[in-house]
Amino acid sequence: MRTRILCLVWIGIAALVGCGGKGMRSGLSSDTFAIRSDSVYSREELSQLLSTLYQRLYAFENQRVYQKVERYDTAGGRLNIHLVVNLPKHQKEFRERILDSPALRFLGPVGGTLYTKEGVNDTLGISLVPEKDCCPISVDKVRFILRNDSEDKCVHLESDYPIAYEQDGKWYALPQPAHISVADQRPAPLQPGESRILYGYLHPELYPTKPGRYRFFKSVWVEPVGEYGKYILLMAEFRLE
Repeated sequence: MRTRILCLVWIGIAALVGCGGKGMRSGLSSDTFAIRSDSVYSREELSQLLSTLYQRLYAFENQRVYQKVERYDTAGGRLNIHLVVNLPKHQKEFRERILDSPALRFLGPVGGTLYTKEGVNDTLGISLVPEKDCCPISVDKVRFILRNDSEDKCVHLESDYPIAYEQDGKWYALPQPAHISVADQRPAPLQPGESRILYGYLHPELYPTKPGRYRFFKSVWVEPVGEYGKYILLMAEFRLE
């Protein structure tokens, strides 16, 4: 995945350079870039910015910033940075760690997105419950217990879903990092009588958590149920105070 992204970046840079344009300004700070009246920058200027962004954003020491960037493009003659959460503190961090230029335009949601999925916490002898019903607001992860109390069913762990929080009677998905490493092998399935600890990550560095109700979701594949097995979306509710 990372190799594919890097290839696309260099292809984009090469295309921008090949198209030509007006003279390049030197430097990368707002002090050395004069803002044009139409706020549109030449292909050469955007090419230089993309080259610098590539070198710094993918550096090991900038992984925290990298995870907050969903994607980027040069639509409209600007360098558009699409953030997972478009908060002033994330913009500031990007300018300080990666690139500072008036050509930047930050885009993205300022909070969680509406979330309408619902699940069950106990079905077919399979249950998902929080280790504690209420946790301190300061925690960055919450522990859950997945139990297989059935007599003849095997439970395969599938996809994780965002943690949702309640606000004004509606549920919203907490923002998640854009790039999360996924293990090559899935965890071993739960046999009858087994249980496992799961973790729900709140990512307060992306979006500050608030007191209230939260929901953790986990998809599992249960077999045998019928002829082919069955997907189940499990859900466990907890509070932060």
